[in-house]
Formats: sequence, structure tokens, C-alpha cells
Amino acid sequence: DHPLCSCQLHALPRGAARALSVYGVNAARPPGIPPGPHGGHPRETVAPPDAPPVATPARREHAEDMDELLELHRVNADRFTGLVSHIADKWDLPTPCDEWSVRDLVNHLTAEQLWAPRLLAGHTVAEVGDAFDGDVLGDDPVASWRSAMSAALEAFAADGAVTRTVSLSRGPTPAHEYLEEMVMDLAIHGWDLAHALGVDDAIDPATVDRLLVALSNSGGSLGPNAYFKAPLPTTEDDDEQTRLLALFGRRA
Repeated sequence: DHPLCSCQLHALPRGAARALSVYGVNAARPPGIPPGPHGGHPRETVAPPDAPPVATPARREHAEDMDELLELHRVNADRFTGLVSHIADKWDLPTPCDEWSVRDLVNHLTAEQLWAPRLLAGHTVAEVGDAFDGDVLGDDPVASWRSAMSAALEAFAADGAVTRTVSLSRGPTPAHEYLEEMVMDLAIHGWDLAHALGVDDAIDPATVDRLLVALSNSGGSLGPNAYFKAPLPTTEDDDEQTRLLALFGRRA
């Protein structure tokens, strides 16, 4: 979501951090520190200053997690784009978001995408200012959406983008957390749009699983705000998508 939107999830990375090392029995000593008087593991060496990071299991797991997150971003972007392409003359229909029409909903998501390249390039909220306030769809809302979404996908997929820190209204935030929030908004508001249009509203199962984990790690509740309603109760018999939507005040 764009930095001024209160519906963002402060998502947590999946899985617990693990302390892994390739330095054998002396793993507690930071790499590059000479062995003590009792010697060290024969594989222990001092890496040159310009050496690339060691591909530890923890780093590989993190890289795979980022690849998965980028893929979920693309999957949910494609889904939302397909829905926008089929709106036709239904821009004034109501949505599950109180007081938002279909056009209002798409405008909200489009503004979010327009923020992404600026923030990932290092700009602050204050520097961007009101550039994306108001109507950003213009006379060709489908083309405006496609352009904004394409630019956001490209910005997040750029080399090293997800390892950066971005400036949001709540303060400095890891870019991968920002990306997870963007995936969340595309998924949940994608359901809103599909529901409004009366078409298949199934959310990508891998996205549902990831968001349930993230929400569980963050306490499982976002609480009511201007964009998402208060969570609804669920039962043990409810499927994963029903439980996810209930956390955002939506009844499947």
C-alpha cells in the first residue's frame, strides 16, 4: 500500500532466523578473527575484504524466500490486471470496501503502485508529497493501471531492490516487508474487485498460505481502519481463504 494508507500489514518474515556457520567448532568466533592459543578448525580462513558473501544455508533460504515473494507479487498483479481488463462499463459498481466504487478501488491500488518506484529509488514520503493524490486513472483507467503496475513490478524485481530500506510514513522499513504488504493489498483488494464484478474470487492458494503465516506471526489481527473492517469470527471447518478474508472483515 502507498505510505499514507493505514491498511498496511506490518508483516513479519516467514520462519525463524537460524544461526548457521561454515566455520566448524569455532563458529562462535566471527570470521576473520585469528584462532586463539588452542588453535582453530583447519577450514577457518580470513576472507579478503572484497570477497562475496558466503552462501550459507540461511542466506540461501532468505534468497529463496525473496524469490517466492517476488513471484507472488507477479501472480497477484496478473490476477488484478485480468480483473481490471474485464470491468468494461462497471466502474460505478459498489465494492465490499465501504463507500468505494470499482473505480475508487482501482484508483487506490493504482496510486499504491505509483509510489513503489519512487520509494525503492530512495525518495521519502515528504519528497513525493501529493504527487499521487486524487484521481490517477484519467480517461483510460485500464491503461493507467497497466502502466503503474508494470513499473512497480519492474522496480521490485530490480537487482537488490528487496534488500533495501524504504521510507514509509511509519518510518524506515525493509523493502521485503513493503513488498509483502503490496502482495497483501493486491490479494485482498483483488478479492474485493472480483466480488464486485461477480466473477471467480479465488485467491492464489500460495498467497493465502503466506499471508496467514505472516498474520499469525504478527498477532493475527489488523483491527478496524478506513480500508479493512474489524476481523470476523471463524470456525475450524472454514477453509484457508475464508479464514484469511475474515481477518480483514470479509465474509467469503
